[in-house]
Amino acid sequence: MFNKIPITESEVAWADVILVIEEEQRLELAKRFPKYYLQKQIISLDIPDTYSYGQPELIAILKFKVQDLLEPLVK
Repeated sequence: MFNKIPITESEVAWADVILVIEEEQRLELAKRFPKYYLQKQIISLDIPDTYSYGQPELIAILKFKVQDLLEPLVK
């Protein structure tokens, strides 16, 4: 779950775009960092938070989702 992942206020302040795995993580950002929440583009990848760190299936899904996000920028 997101609240177990360390993220600092300075990291949120620094970021222009924040990717989250699921919508619950977006809500957690809003609670923890309301000062920055509306100033940031926060994109949910809509991936169920049921995978383990480094799990090959998760890595494949992340690569696919991020490639989809970056593709329009490359054209």
